[in-house]
Amino acid sequence: MADADRSERKLSTVLFADLAGSTALADEQDPERTRVRLERFYDAMTAEIEAAGGTIEKFAGDAVMAAFGAPE
Repeated sequence: MADADRSERKLSTVLFADLAGSTALADEQDPERTRVRLERFYDAMTAEIEAAGGTIEKFAGDAVMAAFGAPE
């Protein structure tokens, strides 16, 4: 007996957001100020993405990648 096809098509979206100008700014600032700025960015992006039903996939330096419409 053949297995039934249980595949399903879903629309999904991937978001990649980068904090513009942060590399140049980090070169001019104290590392602690840079860390605080990135933490604020991560917190704000996490709140917005989760409120919209998305899932954070990863943070990388001054960027965030998230997915919408895909299983966790």
